[in-house]
Amino acid sequence: MFWPKWYINIYLNPDQTSEPLCHYIEHGYKLGFQPSPYFDPKYYLNENSCLMNTDTEPLLHYLTVGWKEGCQPNLLFNTAWYLHKNKDVATSQIEPLTHYITRGWKEGRDPNPYFNTNWYINKFIKNTTLEEPLLHYTTYWDTLKTNPNPYFDSQWYNHKYLLKTNSTNKNPLSHYIESGSKRKLNPNPYFDSKWYIERYADIKESYNDPFLHFLDFGDHEQRQPNKFFDITFYKNKHHEIIQSGSKPFLYFLENSRSKLERPFNFSEKPSYTYVKNYNIFDNHFIIPFHKKKFIKRKFNVIIVTFNSEDFIDNCFISLLRFNEIINLIIVDNNSIDSTIKTVNNYIDKFKHIKLIKNNKNVGLAEANNIGSMVS
Repeated sequence: MFWPKWYINIYLNPDQTSEPLCHYIEHGYKLGFQPSPYFDPKYYLNENSCLMNTDTEPLLHYLTVGWKEGCQPNLLFNTAWYLHKNKDVATSQIEPLTHYITRGWKEGRDPNPYFNTNWYINKFIKNTTLEEPLLHYTTYWDTLKTNPNPYFDSQWYNHKYLLKTNSTNKNPLSHYIESGSKRKLNPNPYFDSKWYIERYADIKESYNDPFLHFLDFGDHEQRQPNKFFDITFYKNKHHEIIQSGSKPFLYFLENSRSKLERPFNFSEKPSYTYVKNYNIFDNHFIIPFHKKKFIKRKFNVIIVTFNSEDFIDNCFISLLRFNEIINLIIVDNNSIDSTIKTVNNYIDKFKHIKLIKNNKNVGLAEANNIGSMVS
């Protein structure tokens, strides 16, 4: 559980002569230094406040007493859950984190309910089987754009919640487990946590986190991930879902999402069309427009973009449900990312979208004026 070379590389200067284990025991843990990437003394002491004013070294406490009491060595390894899911480990009285590091992940065992070991290996590690997947995720989630399971979008979650609050010291999954699940934050742009727990009142007493219920039961039971996802409609469009027994929402995330396909049934249109805010999963409507009154008139919607690759897709999904009554005019302020490519993908599929490309960033106001000239 103590990694000397890792500890030296992270915390000690090359010219220091201190033996790393002695340094950790005498000074390191008091400074919050980790003995390995798997054990977090700060987290452990915060979760076990009774140890705060003692001289107890947290790693030794965990290895001798803590794990038996269900204490977690870090945010991403759930001791009690691991023992509950792996009865053979619990019966053998093997310390669970050591079991996971040495054997568990190779046997396809998950370190917590949000991390899918086998899926992660097949998706991101593939033939590099010597890399433990949980450590791989915490190290490379940003550079390699990896996710802990097929439903959790780390990049989207980071841009949606962490960058706005400068909470960039944690990987997205750690943030979600620590606070996001309690605040009912969404794990991806298509799952509405607050709507889900209100829609399915039967889960309120047993699950504080609606996303965790969806992982355990919801998708298998074909519950809706948001109020607009029509499971029956989507399955009827994709008979292979019925034939293969696939989960509809998972099938959408892995297949239809990249093809810009909408899982919403617009053939049965309501008598009123509701114009909504930017995010289709917000719960606040603006003004209801009666379809018969406005069906022959189209509204021009001007969207100004600049390096908007992380947000433009959601913006289109939000607005395209009104494609009968709007024209979209995209004014791009000389983006250098993949914004233009994404817009062109939509233009190929929908005739009511126009693109104006500026050769420099003229600002929001001027770009809107340019858009209004051609609207």
